[in-house]
Amino acid sequence: GLPILTAGYASPEQITSKTVTRASDIYSLGVVLYELLTGVRPLKFDGLGLPEILTTVTTQIPPKPSTQQPLPDEADPGRLLASMRPQLAGDLDCIVLMALRKEPERRYPSAAEFAADIQRFQQGRAVIARGDGKMYLLGKTTRRHRMKIAAVVLIGVSLSGAGVASYFAYQEYNRNQFLENELKQNKVNAEHAKTVPGPESQAQVRRDIDRFVADYEKRSPAMLESHLVPRAVTTHLVTQSLSYFSEVQAVAGNDPPTVAALGRAYLAVARTQWSLDRKSLNDPQKALDTCKIAVKALTATEKLKDDPSVNDVLTQIRAQVEANPAAREGLRGNQ
Repeated sequence: GLPILTAGYASPEQITSKTVTRASDIYSLGVVLYELLTGVRPLKFDGLGLPEILTTVTTQIPPKPSTQQPLPDEADPGRLLASMRPQLAGDLDCIVLMALRKEPERRYPSAAEFAADIQRFQQGRAVIARGDGKMYLLGKTTRRHRMKIAAVVLIGVSLSGAGVASYFAYQEYNRNQFLENELKQNKVNAEHAKTVPGPESQAQVRRDIDRFVADYEKRSPAMLESHLVPRAVTTHLVTQSLSYFSEVQAVAGNDPPTVAALGRAYLAVARTQWSLDRKSLNDPQKALDTCKIAVKALTATEKLKDDPSVNDVLTQIRAQVEANPAAREGLRGNQ
């Protein structure tokens, strides 16, 4: 007469043979999430008989994930779970424990709502599991929009030189943040493309590169022209861009259109590092190094060398190199 189940993942209503609904699935998912975050299940049944197990599942409130005892080194060799422990306190504790509530009607109404609350946490938004306390919501809103709030406050305080400068600094921050976020998403797409190589993956990477280059060339000149953006911000963006280009070379392979798009991307960054006719970081040597990497990628195979679109980009890169003072210095040094 006993239900067939795994006690560690069974909800209170399931283990007592009451009506089982999708709320029981939410409970089991909560156990899985708890275990993923901590390395242990929320309730311990070691040495317990059936009556004690029933009592534990139906009455014992699981400890917050953030308060679980650290696992021994052999169970957490990379110390990953141990390093995550401080991040569990607060919203994640509440999300997991809401899924594990004893009363089915107090859990998430569906798996979709459960997933949505996890997504809210990832985005820094207020989670349903924490309720709608005014101070909590205010704190979440402030942390999530701190740059916007700071800009508004500064503009409100003064529309004189300092206030206006703060407003424009915020605009430049947004330009840089947009490009960095785009790079992050492109890197995720590139990692996926590596697992399913082929024309479709190359087409996706090519679209990502083309879109990034268009946005980069639209936004980066204003950053370079602005006196409000530290040089280090643009330099960091260049470094992140080159890292991404290096990662997608494996996906581009021997496909001329994708490699040509990659060449245009390298050229855009090289012009940020040094340019004859526009504002730049004024680092001709690094610009030359970037061009050399691009030429190597564009001439890796005979198929690429014979492609008109690749050769068109090569012509533009070589013109950039010919105007580069670091290249001329190198030629003089070799004479």
